[in-house]
Amino acid sequence: MTDKDTDNLSGTIENSPIPEVVGGTLGAGIGGAGSVVALAGAGKVAGLSAAGMTSGLAAAGGFVGGGMLAGLFVFAAPIVIGTVAGVGIAAAIKAKRKRSKGVNKNETA
Repeated sequence: MTDKDTDNLSGTIENSPIPEVVGGTLGAGIGGAGSVVALAGAGKVAGLSAAGMTSGLAAAGGFVGGGMLAGLFVFAAPIVIGTVAGVGIAAAIKAKRKRSKGVNKNETA
């Protein structure tokens, strides 16, 4: 790290991608937890053993007309949807805060 890096301290959370990253991570975590719970109970053999996961993936794949590989995509969908939703919600909140700060600045000027 150089002095040039520490001289510019004007960065704020409004200009940072951190809220979207955190939102996406939380969404993926929630979607992943839901997928694991669904996988554990979806098959003929309950649980997260090899037999339980195999039967859960096959059952979910059969739901969409496929096999275990299709089941993998079925259980990956909540993770993708959660990530997109988390990023979208965080971006919308950040944009709303930026707009309200702009309105407040215009009112005081």
